[in-house]
Amino acid sequence: MTKANHNLTISRLWRPLALAVAAFGLLFVLAGCAPGVAPLTTEQERGLAREVRAIQAMNDQQAEAYLRTLKTRLGDLLQAERKDNTTIARTQYLIGYTWERRAYVDEALDAYSKAQGPYRPLAAFREGEITLLFSKNEKKAGGFYNNASSVAPTVTAPFPAVGEGRDLTLVLASNPDAHIVQVNLLDWARLRVDQAYHNQALYRAFDTLVKALGANPKWSYALALILLAVIVKLVTTPLTVAAFRGMRNMQRVQPLIKEIQEKHKGDQATIAREQMRIFRKYRVSPLGGCLPMLIQMPILILVYQAIRVYIYQFSNASFLWIPSLAQPNWPLLILYAGSMYLSQKLTAMPPADPQQQQMQNSMAIMMPIMFTFLFQTLPSAFILYWFTYNILITAHQMLLMRRPLEPLEAEGEAAAAAAAAAPAPARPQRIRRRR
Repeated sequence: MTKANHNLTISRLWRPLALAVAAFGLLFVLAGCAPGVAPLTTEQERGLAREVRAIQAMNDQQAEAYLRTLKTRLGDLLQAERKDNTTIARTQYLIGYTWERRAYVDEALDAYSKAQGPYRPLAAFREGEITLLFSKNEKKAGGFYNNASSVAPTVTAPFPAVGEGRDLTLVLASNPDAHIVQVNLLDWARLRVDQAYHNQALYRAFDTLVKALGANPKWSYALALILLAVIVKLVTTPLTVAAFRGMRNMQRVQPLIKEIQEKHKGDQATIAREQMRIFRKYRVSPLGGCLPMLIQMPILILVYQAIRVYIYQFSNASFLWIPSLAQPNWPLLILYAGSMYLSQKLTAMPPADPQQQQMQNSMAIMMPIMFTFLFQTLPSAFILYWFTYNILITAHQMLLMRRPLEPLEAEGEAAAAAAAAAPAPARPQRIRRRR
């Protein structure tokens, strides 16, 4: 495929490409946005609790001997022909906890960072606790807590703590006054995120918006998301208009492109050359409809980050049938997928090529299915925001589509028409001198 044909194909599929890039950017670029891991089983939780209590009861000599045993066990697991990744992760976590029991902070952080799989959220939470206590870096600790909050809410974890009831405080394993308790990891991780980010600009901005709407857990938080979508839509309206203008420009030259393809059928080099000539003549950019939409991605990232740092407050917020805006909600996700499908069907520009039309129809079905799979673990607060924004941008584009197509006008013709329409300069009057 030539460069011109490649650009033309991209221009016809600008919306699916822009949305796909935004989706993968959200899931794999944003910190703490990885899909949730499989939680520990009840048997794994109980076994881990027994070992953690045993480590907590060890003196320094016993902990040092146990640490050597764990390292030997890890070496054997890594050299095994068939590696058991879950057991390896469990051993790495226990090594980190033993180092923490002995108050070796750097060694504990290093071991925790290597614990993956179902033990990753637990290790991330301990990394956050250590970072917050020793370096006082709330932002860095908040990143660890965000990773810990990706686990299912039913998972409990054994951690050292002091106090009772509401006064319970999680502490380091090396605290001699601590006792081991089973805590809901998700609740504690989200509470720590809230504590770490409550002074951050994104958190305070969203908190101000919620309080301005009454701070009612039944509707204020959802209305804040809807209002935020309206504000963002108003701010990004020029980008939407620019993207629509790029699509319309491509639509105007489609008859000429089709004529060239039929005239020079089989001669791809000539077709590509003639297409580029038409693009230059009528000042059309093949990517003019895609780039303005991709520019909106940083705004989407900021909105997602604001929701992530405010996630603890969303835990107690509900809306209509949604019990918690912090949890995924399948009915809302299905509604979003349906709105995405309708949006593509209602606002898609019909291509001249039947093959491209078939590809566009396939993408209209595949994209909602793919997004449903990708977003199934995201909090419903974010889905509600994007669902509202999708409705707004679809309505705006439908209004723009009601405008009639302007006739094609080449660059030279436009300059000549502008010159002809301009009023003739007035002739200067001669001043008669008196004799």
